[in-house]
Amino acid sequence: MQDEQSLTGDAAAAAQQVRQMGLEPVAYQGDMVVNGGSVNGYIEGGRIFFRTDAKYRDGTAISPVAIVKHEAVHQAKETDKKISRPAMRSCATNARRPR
Repeated sequence: MQDEQSLTGDAAAAAQQVRQMGLEPVAYQGDMVVNGGSVNGYIEGGRIFFRTDAKYRDGTAISPVAIVKHEAVHQAKETDKKISRPAMRSCATNARRPR
């Protein structure tokens, strides 16, 4: 776990976005395992956990901001069960690495 005060760049921006959603940011460096699988982010107990050093298989960095945006979709889905599938696909697509 990383101290929020020590975060810089995209990691600090991601933490700020989480705070704006009314949740607590928890930044991690290294592997996070949930239910036996490696993840880059997840929501639990009013907190969004996200990796600051996540990478795609090809080694390209994944922005913590993109991870938080992706987790925000899950949060919205839980908060408002009426969210439309096209809106969810659009947000999830925006969190992916451009090709």
